[in-house]
Amino acid sequence: MSFAESDVIPEVDYESSEYVARKRCLITLISLESPIGTKKDKKIKQEVNDNFFQTLEREDIDIDLFYFKTYVQSITIPGPSEWMKPEFELLRNPTIEKIDTFVNDLQSKANNYGSFMFFINSYLDNSPRAQGLAFQLHDGPMTLDDFINKMKAFPSMALKPKIFLVQADDRALLEPKPIIKGAPMGKEPTIMKKIPTDADRLVIVSTIPQGLSLPKQNTRTERGSVVTSPDGDERTKASFLMQAFIEVLKEKPNKDLLRLTPSILCRVEQKIEAFKATDPEYQKREIPLPLVMSTLTKKVFLNKLVQQQPTVMP
Repeated sequence: MSFAESDVIPEVDYESSEYVARKRCLITLISLESPIGTKKDKKIKQEVNDNFFQTLEREDIDIDLFYFKTYVQSITIPGPSEWMKPEFELLRNPTIEKIDTFVNDLQSKANNYGSFMFFINSYLDNSPRAQGLAFQLHDGPMTLDDFINKMKAFPSMALKPKIFLVQADDRALLEPKPIIKGAPMGKEPTIMKKIPTDADRLVIVSTIPQGLSLPKQNTRTERGSVVTSPDGDERTKASFLMQAFIEVLKEKPNKDLLRLTPSILCRVEQKIEAFKATDPEYQKREIPLPLVMSTLTKKVFLNKLVQQQPTVMP
């Protein structure tokens, strides 16, 4: 196999205890706006009303993705490092073919980037056609390991951190009563076995529906008190995972992302318990915590990935 010059990893980077991003970060947003075949439980969106990231200007994007875009914007250094500013690519309601085309194109253009983040905002696919942990695309399911495996052999992505944040709403949790569909999400060992084991990846997967984070209108608690959500608040609530992810990053911006994952999970659990306290129907219901899977070989600092200054190699 021949390697392009841009595929070669400098020795200083190879020996480093942390990932070194000498080029900008590519942030790919994969967004399915509603479940296959229905508009019920569709995602909440918010318009991007600035041109800081030109590819997102005037786009209506999933509230989770809007939250993250705003966070990245707040920590991106302006001015001389403009060419290092993260690049966003939005794949709205993509088909399986569209994902395949995107990945094929990524193989050659990945040389232009120093790190990669993939945000998949979709719905959990529990149909028999889905093998393993699968999320919906516009025309069918795609398993998470199939998506990741498409990129694992690309030399242009070697030794570059790849972060996957997956919000795949399990719509069964939105039903008024539990629906038994086999083992609860997160307790099926085959799911863990299907995640690729090659290096330089961090994967966080949540199946807690985005809709559970929305304030309840006139919700009556077990003690009879009524909780009413503030006007307009329902359009500002990202999923529990995205809320926790950004809150922890803001509190500990200079810490290794992998070491922050227990704090992120703890914060999600706190949000679950707070939600259960306002809704008696869910107080005895199991809501699974996100899954975290890592094959990272070095420390990764998210703030450096999105604002890394150009570095001259020795």
